[in-house]
Amino acid sequence: MDINYKDIELSKSQQKFLKYLKKNEFYAVSQRRIDRYSSDISFLEKLGLITCVNPEHASSSYLRLIYVLTDLGEMYVRFLLKDFCRTWYPYIVSTIVAIISLISLCRAW
Repeated sequence: MDINYKDIELSKSQQKFLKYLKKNEFYAVSQRRIDRYSSDISFLEKLGLITCVNPEHASSSYLRLIYVLTDLGEMYVRFLLKDFCRTWYPYIVSTIVAIISLISLCRAW
């Protein structure tokens, strides 16, 4: 599956999960707890953003599955930060400029 990381749209919980993986390097989950996160994990794994490093332990309910961020996932997390800055930076700067302009107009009177 050839996907450009800029075209991927994820939910907030999936984005938080990727940020957690970037910060902590891996996520270990027991087979019993995976039911709560299974839809997010399976979707991210299908897109190739995360991978399970020990899939042979999937049949045992006592062993932990370890998920790590792939290179594509790391690029996506970097893109999230850049996209956030590109989106909000113009609004913040224009608001500050508008406030400064209003203050200077009020002082001129």
